[in-house]
Amino acid sequence: MPPSWNNVKTQLEQINKSFISYEDYINICERSKVIEKTTQNILVDFLHNLGVILHFKDFELHDTYVLDPKWVTNAVYKIVCSELLAKKNGKLKLNQLDIVLNSVNTSLHLYPRNKFRYLIGLMKKFELCYEIDAETILIPSLLKIQEHTLF
Repeated sequence: MPPSWNNVKTQLEQINKSFISYEDYINICERSKVIEKTTQNILVDFLHNLGVILHFKDFELHDTYVLDPKWVTNAVYKIVCSELLAKKNGKLKLNQLDIVLNSVNTSLHLYPRNKFRYLIGLMKKFELCYEIDAETILIPSLLKIQEHTLF
């Protein structure tokens, strides 16, 4: 690995945040003399494959570079295991995510409102939820199954 790439990797590993923005990543690259966009893109793929960061090129996911994968997995777990969602048979309005993700004394991670759509975008990418409309999602695993009897 070139020293400049290793410098970017080291800086990312030392950041004490769950995620950074595209701009933050570019600034780190430029300070480390990784200037060309093509090289920055190759490096982010390399770092993603190494597990240093999570980054997806999908348009709605592109701007967030996740430094702590537990931040994502804990959010998904909280959503899928939510009592509120269970009561609503897997149907959730996005404005209820604050209640689900940031309930008092239940999380080591904070989930800012401006990252709710990112988290839902990841869930959609991995087919954990589906969009009903612009403000509502459905988690199929929480749908109640009606059993029919033959008699």
